[in-house]
Amino acid sequence: MISWLVVRFSAIGEAVSGGKGHITGGIGTFFYICAGIGLVLHIIALIKSKKAGISIVGHVLGIVAVHAFGAYMV
Repeated sequence: MISWLVVRFSAIGEAVSGGKGHITGGIGTFFYICAGIGLVLHIIALIKSKKAGISIVGHVLGIVAVHAFGAYMV
């Protein structure tokens, strides 16, 4: 939720300043990179948890959440 607000306010700031600056694209890219790192970590943890025979529910929910974030930000 915070990423949506940050991107929205930076877009408003750019619009108010007459379109000068390109911060909105950089902020969006930052959040996508963070989500990508989170996805990789969840997949690695899912594989390790499956091999160890422990619960994978948290990792599956994390992967679903990262997917929902990506769909929401597009």
